Amino acid sequence: MIPGSIDTKLIERKIPFGDDPSKSCKGMYVIAADPLDKQIVLGECKWRNSFNETEAIERLRRRAGLIHGYPADNAYFSLFSKNKSSDATLARYDHDEHMTCLFVDNLYAAA
Repeated sequence: MIPGSIDTKLIERKIPFGDDPSKSCKGMYVIAADPLDKQIVLGECKWRNSFNETEAIERLRRRAGLIHGYPADNAYFSLFSKNKSSDATLARYDHDEHMTCLFVDNLYAAA
């Protein structure tokens, strides 16, 4: 995740898609933004038994450049899902410090 301190306000609204604020990216949510360092965490929630994880992650990554004022290379990503991501998906993004895959059991696991 983003090193250092960040503003952890949860923004509960649709994010404008590109230059047209009437369009939005459904399913994409800003989790946290650091306006000083221009870093942002973007996440997507999938509450299905199965979906194309790689497609969801890559779509989320492509949308990073649509958030005005935050460079895409300073974006971090989280995929929240009902079930654990496949071993292939976890292996693909294992060394990517900008990507985190979380599922329900992660969120409620004892510390």
